[in-house]
Amino acid sequence: MKSIEEIWKTRINHHINETRSYLKYMLNDHLLFVFIFLAAGGALTYQRWLETLSPHFPALIIMTITFTLIVISSHVRTLMKEADMMFLLPMEHKLKHYFQKAFSYSFITQSFVIIVAIILFAPLYFKVTQANGRILLISLILLLIVKYWNLRMSWKMGFLTDSSAKWSDLVVRFALNLSGIYFIFS
Repeated sequence: MKSIEEIWKTRINHHINETRSYLKYMLNDHLLFVFIFLAAGGALTYQRWLETLSPHFPALIIMTITFTLIVISSHVRTLMKEADMMFLLPMEHKLKHYFQKAFSYSFITQSFVIIVAIILFAPLYFKVTQANGRILLISLILLLIVKYWNLRMSWKMGFLTDSSAKWSDLVVRFALNLSGIYFIFS
């Protein structure tokens, strides 16, 4: 029987190779060329729009809601398969290291969404606030901490079977994240 470490390495390598093959087909030369033009056109339009932006534009509210939705959509990608419930159950006490790796992998991959979003919102953030790069970096670090907390809470809530408790958790986390992220940006 394979060790837990070997199982993780096999699963993560399979997952990465599968993702690469899908991305290779999705981002073929033609589609990548279209994305480059769309990104360039979008950046130019975004720049022109920022020049005409009203000082009363609710940018912080839009950023807060966007980042709240990003951080609250947290799930741990365990790469477990259906048969694992039967075959790995005897080794359940040894799976702690496996789940730690799965948690780290999930956090790192989901952090990219936050980083891309903050890069996209940076010009708007600088326009509506008097922030600088250091403040934006601190905001990014705080957002990553909030994402880590949400991922942790999502993992813990996954053990509950009561759907009303899960919905209550989601509502409470949404409210906490909304107020915390607004505080981070303001």
